[in-house]
Amino acid sequence: MTTVDIPSELVDAFKKFKSSTKANRAWVMKINKEKLIVEVEDELDETSWEELVDGLPDSGPRFVAYSAEYVWDDGRKSYPLFFLYWCPYSVAVVDGTLYASTKTRLCTALSINKIFDARDKDELSYEWLSNKLKFFK
Repeated sequence: MTTVDIPSELVDAFKKFKSSTKANRAWVMKINKEKLIVEVEDELDETSWEELVDGLPDSGPRFVAYSAEYVWDDGRKSYPLFFLYWCPYSVAVVDGTLYASTKTRLCTALSINKIFDARDKDELSYEWLSNKLKFFK
């Protein structure tokens, strides 16, 4: 079985991203299949959920760390950080397997415990996101 490396430089850089108090920020990661490492594809600031979803590729998996602004029923705001494993239905089995086998190790290395999987952009509405984040009171 092929193992994808998670470079310590990536983990260190993520700690800086994670420590920010800004909301609506995303770290989009992919697997470099030639080097078999996880690398940052894009770092997005002030990106709405809808913009992030629109930017996900239709034919390739991605790992996304996203810090969303969430407003509770009592008006409090929080900025939960969560991990999205994006793997559209059109992905080749080999690619999907490579990403799936890396997901848990990557989440552990980045110390993210809110993890969601998605395969269809139509399901990734703001309502979907709000319902997922309500669970983490």
